[in-house]
Amino acid sequence: MKLHIYQSPLLHLEGKKPPILRLTCSRLPVHEFGQFRDAEIESPKFDHFLLDFIPQLVKQENIPETTALMVPVNKETLNKNALFQIWRDSFLRVLDEVPNPLIIAFSACADPLVLRKRADEVASIRPERLYYCLDISRECESIRKLTRDFKWNYLAIRSELLSSGIPDVSEAMFEAGDRGIGRIVSWIESKVALTIATHHGVEYVHGSIFSEPYYPLTVVETVKGLSDG
Repeated sequence: MKLHIYQSPLLHLEGKKPPILRLTCSRLPVHEFGQFRDAEIESPKFDHFLLDFIPQLVKQENIPETTALMVPVNKETLNKNALFQIWRDSFLRVLDEVPNPLIIAFSACADPLVLRKRADEVASIRPERLYYCLDISRECESIRKLTRDFKWNYLAIRSELLSSGIPDVSEAMFEAGDRGIGRIVSWIESKVALTIATHHGVEYVHGSIFSEPYYPLTVVETVKGLSDG
């Protein structure tokens, strides 16, 4: 099986900080997606393959040591002990080989108890190198409560969720502001969406009105028939 690896730049709205490079992978190349924003949904069982590629990426792209890299950990990975252990082992290898700050984007749609358990497990690993992001890619339950329940460094949310006026989503953004959590809004595709994001104190932005949403990096081969664990 082939996995396509992509880089998505998260730009600092005021231009005072370097971009965060969000990495994602998909089983399909970009031209086969009607809306490539759903590419992340294609990769839940391959989170650790993405991690294994990071040392090569850093050398290949000459990424400065100070540039933060964001990697997803999807709810399937969080829910399955075997998958999470594989992911954790890969993550430890990346920490040994790459000096860059790493941001772990935890899926907000995972079971809240599992999410808290996994976040606590990871928090004990080299805290000076790691940052934690609650990733809201679709409407999930108890988002505001999740925002309060762990010391997140970032809250990432898709623009269409914020623009929909969902009370729990808006309250989570305001909660993040009160707690000093950095706010990231992705897939901003209009000035109206940007205005809404700015109203919520967004720090980092992503979307077609700023740059190409995805940059293809490489294609890697994976094993077939990966177990669910």
